[in-house]
Amino acid sequence: MKNRKKLYGNSGALSSLLVVGIAALFALGSMGCEDPLDVENPNDLLEQDLQNPTAAAAIASGALRTTSVGVGYCLAPLITATDEVTWIGSRDAWRELDFGNVAFAGNEFTDNAMKFLHEGRWTSDNAVTILSGFKEKGELEDDNILARAHLLAGLTRVYIADWFDDWTFSDKTEPAPNLGKANMRQVYEDAIAHLTAAFNTATDDGLKADIISLRARAKHAMAIWDLLNPAGSTPANGFVDAGADDAQQALALMGSNDYRFQLTFGSGQGDNDFSWQVNGRRELTIGAIPVDPISGSEDPRAAAAVAEFKDSGSRGSTDWAPITVTSAAEMHLIIAESLYAQGDTDAARNHLNVMRTAAGLPEITTEDVGDMIVYERHANLFIQGRRLNDMYRFGIQDPMWQTTSDAYTQPGVLLPITDAELQSNPLIDPNR
Repeated sequence: MKNRKKLYGNSGALSSLLVVGIAALFALGSMGCEDPLDVENPNDLLEQDLQNPTAAAAIASGALRTTSVGVGYCLAPLITATDEVTWIGSRDAWRELDFGNVAFAGNEFTDNAMKFLHEGRWTSDNAVTILSGFKEKGELEDDNILARAHLLAGLTRVYIADWFDDWTFSDKTEPAPNLGKANMRQVYEDAIAHLTAAFNTATDDGLKADIISLRARAKHAMAIWDLLNPAGSTPANGFVDAGADDAQQALALMGSNDYRFQLTFGSGQGDNDFSWQVNGRRELTIGAIPVDPISGSEDPRAAAAVAEFKDSGSRGSTDWAPITVTSAAEMHLIIAESLYAQGDTDAARNHLNVMRTAAGLPEITTEDVGDMIVYERHANLFIQGRRLNDMYRFGIQDPMWQTTSDAYTQPGVLLPITDAELQSNPLIDPNR
């Protein structure tokens, strides 16, 4: 049997990139063998095969797949800790998350989530490195491929900073120390740098809309991080003024209030574990659809999100519900919140009413605009992974949270570095 090196923080990343990316370019044969762990396969692809410029699109595709799968695995435990999803199955680890015990490093589902998001982060960064090398040599045929790689590297960092209290940026077999909870803002800064490089490289307007909308979201989320850290802080005012300029630019590029940037799944594209946990295994169920405070009816935006999520079976698998990364609705929300934070209540109300009119809902007139921003974020961003930090900053508690739980006692607490990384990485500070 060949020796295997321990991988830190990105188990299987290189193999996934090879299988998903290069397979799109090369038809690999299969060979029978007596010991499947001791094989000399003449069709094996080595890391140097990724240095072929004709592999550029496949490299970016491999990064997209691993990133998408990683986000799906993280979304399940994160949303279970909110009031949007409830545990109904048999696995105690889901129950603990539902009860608000977010920070337990030994939770098997959080542990699994971290492994897959590590893989997505590594493959997207590796794609940026390889594709940047092609561009420097004049061998990259389409700059949009490199822009997509930078977009994915930024995307993984936004989700890491949104959902985790600490992180390590290891490189295959080489471990790296943890950043430390106080330094996680840096992950947003790095995300914004990647997204800026992506925007400056891209030539396709649709791609530019995805990039600049995610940069708006990153800036907005970083301002929320500032409010909530260190965990246990109680912001006097949960509203932030950040990301509006990028959001306005994104809306101009999107051209429609229906625009959504989504991660999609399917045969060859990977599975969404959150989708499977709800639609397939049924460990989890989506909670009550928000009720619009003006009409008194279930909100049609949230209802549509649930219908799309549960209709993933029509695409051939219960594992394939898409994940919305950004949308025109979120851009209006970012702009409205920034205006409200600046004291321009009327302009903030107008942005909220753009979305409400499009959904056939009555306009906001005398209702408190701050309260409606909180509601509109819940309705428009339902099951997209924003809810926990919004609950923290606006003082909302899930009735399922136990009074002794992390989420209840330490508003702002997020997912930890988990056991698999703690046990394999000798550089993590034990006093983190």
